[in-house]
Amino acid sequence: MTSFVKFEVDQEKLKKYGLKARQIRRAQRHALETMARGWHADYLPLHFSEQAFERYGFYRRKGMGLDPNGKAYRRSYVARKRRAKGHNRPLVFSGQGAMQALGPVRLRGTDREQRVILPSKFNFRHPQSRISMRDELTRVLPEETRDLVERARRAFRQHIADAKNK
Repeated sequence: MTSFVKFEVDQEKLKKYGLKARQIRRAQRHALETMARGWHADYLPLHFSEQAFERYGFYRRKGMGLDPNGKAYRRSYVARKRRAKGHNRPLVFSGQGAMQALGPVRLRGTDREQRVILPSKFNFRHPQSRISMRDELTRVLPEETRDLVERARRAFRQHIADAKNK
């Protein structure tokens, strides 16, 4: 699993077909934006579901796997969260960070990279905890990578075709 996805283009090869460097850079930027928007729309919400523990291999939280009738479970993070909030979704306590992350997509980037800007809530970490919320939030599975790269390729080809027709 990775936290980033690469999409590279051989500009010299495309210049042989009569494309200008500016057209290639614009198409590259468009493809990367398409990839980032696709991840935000389709894969980011999956990180906030209870199935994300198995899907993305998140660390187990204190209390997971304990007997729900035991004293240790009742005092655990999982039990307190379930009592107070009624759920055990990862990366969500009050839901405020998830709502900010799933809100309108905010992108920053160039023709070389695009970054999805996420709330700073996910940067905080207890010094003695091995759980990194930022790492868990940005994990990308191999099949997701393949899908996102294919979307970027389609967007790149479409943008190049549109530029040629102008």
